[in-house]
Amino acid sequence: THLIGRADKFEVWNEWNGSPGQSVGDYFELLKATYTAVKGANPNATVVGGVAVGYDPTFLKALIDLGAADYLDAISFHPYPGTNPEKTNYLGYFTDLQSYIQSKGITKDIELWVTETGWSNHEPGGASEMRTAGFGIQLYTMLVENRGLIDKLVWYDFLNDGTDPSDREFNFGLLSQKAGGVAKPAYVAFNAAAQRFAGAAHVQS
Repeated sequence: THLIGRADKFEVWNEWNGSPGQSVGDYFELLKATYTAVKGANPNATVVGGVAVGYDPTFLKALIDLGAADYLDAISFHPYPGTNPEKTNYLGYFTDLQSYIQSKGITKDIELWVTETGWSNHEPGGASEMRTAGFGIQLYTMLVENRGLIDKLVWYDFLNDGTDPSDREFNFGLLSQKAGGVAKPAYVAFNAAAQRFAGAAHVQS
């Protein structure tokens, strides 16, 4: 209850499916207990389940089969395409999961969220900062075109975690660590897109 007014969205664990020896059944029990506790304190809170590393249809569909729809408001996962998202099955992740939910006769409006996605700019081997900006805008446009299918998309992450340019985990940020946080091209591109698409609605493909 001490979080009422401060936080109203709760993801249950992080990438359970990426930990060896962790079963979907154990996660389901954790989800049930968390949902009951959170809703007991704040019925208007949003409980997000799944929180899978990558798009893991085996894990997420097994969770649905166990009855997870009764114990969550949204399902999230963490796809990292590594390349041009339009040349991957990025949008297909959402249509696949939504179709499966509907095939089970579930009528509850379960939102589908991406709560981590992005590209590392580490050198060598990572995506360039300019290429990352282009990929990011492709995702932003995909979100605008598919509202109601893709409900939230969260970039990972805001600020580089470190200063070593060769470390993959250090270089996902929209801002670098230089001079306290210098904007990368993706940060500028997102700001421009937000202004351009403000209030926009997709009309026709």
